[in-house]
Amino acid sequence: MRVVYQAVLFGWLTGAVSVAQESRGGILGRITDPSGAAVAQAKITATNLATNTQVSNRSNAEGNYEIPYLLPGAYCVAAESAGF
Repeated sequence: MRVVYQAVLFGWLTGAVSVAQESRGGILGRITDPSGAAVAQAKITATNLATNTQVSNRSNAEGNYEIPYLLPGAYCVAAESAGF
């Protein structure tokens, strides 16, 4: 009886894993100035080249940024910050 319970639990767990697959991706990186210093609060914009859809986010204090949940495709990534 114990073996049957483990087999059912394993089947349930593997089913849950396959349902949770994600087809979207993301872009992450770090924005720095020419001297290598982090650029905080820079506006990062990713533009889908096929649909011209834009998604933006801001870099954190260390210059790191992430734009999650992007559909597959080619993107142009641009950064803007005051003084640059």
